[in-house]
Amino acid sequence: MSEKKENIGKGILKNKLFVIAALVVVFFVVFLSVMSFGIYKKGWENGMTKAVSRIIPFPAAKVGSSFITYNGYLDRVDVLRAYYKDFKNVDFGTKEGQSQLREIKTTTLDQMIEESVIQKEAAKFDVSVSQADFDASFKDLVDSNGGEAKIKENLNKYYNGMSMDEFKSQYRLKMLRAKLAEKIGQDESLSLDAKKSAEDVLAQIKKGGDFAALAKKYSQDTSAANGGDLGFFGKGKMVPEFEKAAFALKKGTVSELVKTVYGYHIIQVTDIKGDEIKASHILFKTKDFNDWLKEKISSYGVNKYIKI
Repeated sequence: MSEKKENIGKGILKNKLFVIAALVVVFFVVFLSVMSFGIYKKGWENGMTKAVSRIIPFPAAKVGSSFITYNGYLDRVDVLRAYYKDFKNVDFGTKEGQSQLREIKTTTLDQMIEESVIQKEAAKFDVSVSQADFDASFKDLVDSNGGEAKIKENLNKYYNGMSMDEFKSQYRLKMLRAKLAEKIGQDESLSLDAKKSAEDVLAQIKKGGDFAALAKKYSQDTSAANGGDLGFFGKGKMVPEFEKAAFALKKGTVSELVKTVYGYHIIQVTDIKGDEIKASHILFKTKDFNDWLKEKISSYGVNKYIKI
């Protein structure tokens, strides 16, 4: 009889535990549903939302197979909100301030998406920032801004108390972006069309084609309207590759293709006076890094989930 009562007691306890567990699950599901509705439909950003999002990784956006967390997004917005409020005296209670805040939020999410793509593409191209390069560059930054103590003071005063580690992380991302841009700029496989067009026009010039007329027709520079004329200039005025090729030419001669950060140039020197030369050019732009990056972002099928 006592054994039977004991079994009944155990059964009742199991039932109670099951009911409690079921209630906990139901509560959690309802809680998640309410929080999701608030975040994605109402744009909640209150203290509770921020606290919960530190525990539950609600996504703000998806980039390929990666997610940008709502919590990370809110932290970045808070940093910029503090900067605009304390350093630029923006009153977010006004209509203009609310418009500024929406712009901050939009820019922040777009920047985080861009950073995610940069990290993915940098890995594909085997681009990285070495610790030695980072340390040297960061030291220059610190020294030029009054030392580490001054930077920490500014982070606390104007950037919502951003930690030095987070500041370093964002600076490393900027360096990574610059290195990736350099890599893309050097990758000739991404500029085959521009090179082919430049070669075709150069061949026409070598056969006696009119340089100015071809510049007006094909050059992708603002000087095209003037037949590619750049006027007189001395050394130190043009990018190094352009300058070296231009000053090596004699009056009336035309260069081979010259590659710079802007693209492929065909240069003609039309006059020389002392230390200055007068030159014209035809420019065939290579793929701009920002345009390349926009294309890459689109290729990842970005999904934005939050309400801004």
